[in-house]
Amino acid sequence: MFTNLLLKHDPFRDFNRTEFFDRMENVSGTEIADILFRAVTDPESDPLEPANLDIFASTLRPSCCAAFFRTYADLNAEIRDYYLSKLFQFVSEAMGAAGLCDFADSLELALDDVPQDLLATIHTRFDPETLTAMLRRAVASGSTPDSRAALRACGVIPNRPMLRAVSTASQVISTSTGPVPRKRRRGKTATKKRAQVRSRWLKEKMEGRGLTSYTDICANGGPAYNTIRDWADGKRSTRGPYVRRELSKALGCEFSEVPE
Repeated sequence: MFTNLLLKHDPFRDFNRTEFFDRMENVSGTEIADILFRAVTDPESDPLEPANLDIFASTLRPSCCAAFFRTYADLNAEIRDYYLSKLFQFVSEAMGAAGLCDFADSLELALDDVPQDLLATIHTRFDPETLTAMLRRAVASGSTPDSRAALRACGVIPNRPMLRAVSTASQVISTSTGPVPRKRRRGKTATKKRAQVRSRWLKEKMEGRGLTSYTDICANGGPAYNTIRDWADGKRSTRGPYVRRELSKALGCEFSEVPE
């Protein structure tokens, strides 16, 4: 599994570049989130104009990846981590704008299957316009696209064939039954383990400060009730560092003490 730098390295979210005006400019993660949010919810505002589209292409170019590792030379990460983490950032912002939730684990697993030989040219493949159009249709129809559908829509992974060939014409491979795929089981196990660690830690900290409920944490300057609940349940989010930082303030401890 790749190391998701968006969740483990705070500056990563804001390391985005554009060269559209023939000069290198930095673009914050907040600006990217706003572009993708408007692309999903308000396409008439033309958020994916050429200058904004260049942000995604420039950030996914090998030159930007190299610049990142020059800037953070001591970071224990690989080139593959950079590309997949940036794709995670862009796709998760778009999926979040569509109102989807609890997709972080499945998106990581899907990204981990991206072939290594595609990464150097991923800036030519990633298509935020098709991705956000697909998500708009999903919102309109009330459907819930999964992570792999999102990656297929934006060109990161190829479209799967409609039917798999088998030895005889009368046989069809069913995808609706059978054992749960190993990767899905692994994702659920990881969520359960995170929930155990986080819940145990949170209970100890609350008892130490005389807090009896998540509402008490909110009142003490912590994150929203639902955010605390989702974090304690082991769910992963692009806002993970923010949640940990707010919990550390509310519970009077160091940021590094809060479990990831």
